[in-house]
Amino acid sequence: MPQYLSNDVALYVSKTLEASYNGDVSVGTNYAKIRSQQAGYLLPQIEFLNDAGVPGNGHEFATTWCANYLTHPAVTFTDDVNYGIAGRLALRALGGSVTTAAQGGTAAYKHSCAMLPIASGRQYPSFAMAAELGGATHRFAGMVVDRFSLSQNRADRPQYSVDVVGSGKFTTPHALTSLPSTMDLAACLNGSNVSVYWTDSSGTTTFSGAGCTLRSWSVEVANNLRLNDRCPGDSTKTLTYNSTTTAPAFTGKLLRGSRTVTAQLVILLDSTVVPWERYVTGQELTDVTFKAQSQTLAATGYYYTINYIIPKARITSVDPTDSDGDAALTINLTGMYDSVTGGALKAEVINLETSAYV
Repeated sequence: MPQYLSNDVALYVSKTLEASYNGDVSVGTNYAKIRSQQAGYLLPQIEFLNDAGVPGNGHEFATTWCANYLTHPAVTFTDDVNYGIAGRLALRALGGSVTTAAQGGTAAYKHSCAMLPIASGRQYPSFAMAAELGGATHRFAGMVVDRFSLSQNRADRPQYSVDVVGSGKFTTPHALTSLPSTMDLAACLNGSNVSVYWTDSSGTTTFSGAGCTLRSWSVEVANNLRLNDRCPGDSTKTLTYNSTTTAPAFTGKLLRGSRTVTAQLVILLDSTVVPWERYVTGQELTDVTFKAQSQTLAATGYYYTINYIIPKARITSVDPTDSDGDAALTINLTGMYDSVTGGALKAEVINLETSAYV
């Protein structure tokens, strides 16, 4: 029997959303290949119930073993920013309706969204993913983004990290045909074309570019999904092997909890400590922007871009730190409610996708 390396795994995420939660995506051409610097392979897991330690058996050992629920599959993808599947996940992490607008005629397209409005409920957009390694192939439905972050250290390639969680519903083998053989990166990047800036009472403060004092940055949205939100009437999955059958249930919803938006900048200490002064006086910052751009133009004047924007923010702390021997400041931010967008974060992705980029 052949054996495999961890990095032999092939992972896919659907480019299209499920029509309804747990609706699945069963067409292979609707999937994109995704990679991660963290090796991993997903296998469905079941929560079994037993009677170990229950008084009356006359002993402490289990005598029953019953399938209860399929547990939530969870996976983290971490990789260099790309303008294909990573951009889709950046939008799905916010959950709002995506609008697409042509840029520079019809050469490039900007896909924008805000956070899912409270009035629209708590179920975020769901999708499917697939994993295959050797003869083991599985397709998972009801996947939702739990957390998404963008980050960069010095001028390294900006990275994204995303946690996705599913309902437990799965299909094996995955039965997908015509899956992509390569990953769609859209464009390469080297980290030098990133822009980080905010607007304050003095105007626009830019931390990247000429005279750069920026050492690292990150921005993150966490949806705090409500796990194990089980209900009577949840659907079941029949599993049979060697004439033995179980029928564990899986959850029929995966709702968000209380969302948080946070960010961090590490900058070199200057002759003044303006960020600290804004912190101690509780000043509002607007349009705090983290723009991960490629060096390749999607069209004249338009770079491939993933852009997270915090419309309103406050500095929660300014801490002295060391950055490779240089005196530096760590600035921590929190997103505030913005009545215009109905949330605390906006997303923009610029690429060549003309439509249905969600």
